[in-house]
Amino acid sequence: QELDDQALDKQMELKAASAELAEEQDFEQAMNKLTEAIVIGCATALMYGRRAELLMRLNRPRAALQDCGRALELNPDSGKAYKTRARANAKLKHWAAAHADFQEGLKIDYDNATYEESL
Repeated sequence: QELDDQALDKQMELKAASAELAEEQDFEQAMNKLTEAIVIGCATALMYGRRAELLMRLNRPRAALQDCGRALELNPDSGKAYKTRARANAKLKHWAAAHADFQEGLKIDYDNATYEESL
């Protein structure tokens, strides 16, 4: 079900606030604002992927894994979600899973920095 205009406006406002807080390095509050936006409904893969990145900055790789999983359910072609999940798996020393996710992420969206990180 789609959001009405008021809910959509509120969600966009929360996403913008989250981005601004992240820019200011306030990752905890940025994650909280993005969570509020997700709770409104109709969350996108991008929203879950962004929150996973914030969770990684907060040293919460297990929570990041969950958000990456949800992002990939919504968009199986999200290179960013695979790369973030790879970093979370590496942080948890799940080396085989990290390697597989890095490879999948690089197949979808290749970049040299991630390639170097995956080695």
